[in-house]
Amino acid sequence: MRNMVGQDRDHSKETGRRKRSLRDVLTLVKNRQADVSDATVERRSADQSRLELLAEELRPLVDAIDESDERFDLAIAKGETVRLWIDMTSFVALAGDGRTYRFLKDTRGGRIILAQFDDPGIMADTIGEYIGERVIERERAIEGEWVSLMPQVTRAREDRNRDHAESYSYTGGSYLNADAAQPTSKRAAMINTALWFLFGAACALIVLSAVFAYRTPNAL
Repeated sequence: MRNMVGQDRDHSKETGRRKRSLRDVLTLVKNRQADVSDATVERRSADQSRLELLAEELRPLVDAIDESDERFDLAIAKGETVRLWIDMTSFVALAGDGRTYRFLKDTRGGRIILAQFDDPGIMADTIGEYIGERVIERERAIEGEWVSLMPQVTRAREDRNRDHAESYSYTGGSYLNADAAQPTSKRAAMINTALWFLFGAACALIVLSAVFAYRTPNAL
């Protein structure tokens, strides 16, 4: 009987220790959330440090690109997930293990993984090749536009040369500009008209003198 009473007292003591107030429960939950938050902050800080080191390896390559090409930025976004943006649609983020680098790209069909490595050096080389391919694509696009415009440029040049050649005329053993020759042609036409007028007037005067002499023979 005494043993049973002692067991009940021990059980009551254990039960009493297990009882918790609402304040104790809330404190426990807050502590757990704080631990998770601290772990998240530490994880983001670690991810940011890793991505900053990767950006430093890529910086000399991006700085060597033509200043007119502003597609590449190497900006770190400190959001819920830390990202290292390479251009407007591609970025690098760390996987759940905190060690694996993932090179991702947003496309019309969704987000895709371009590469995934644990070694930051290999990832830097892969991103460098991606940047090089984008630069070559841009240069080819510019060259393609230039080549496509070449027939128009050539045709316009030929038309300009033809118009320039037609503006000159061969006169008196030398080439004269047609615009400069226009005043000379006008003067020549006026002189010819005046000569013909004088010639006609002289002929008319001779005819009139002959008629007058024929009708008045005694006047001579």
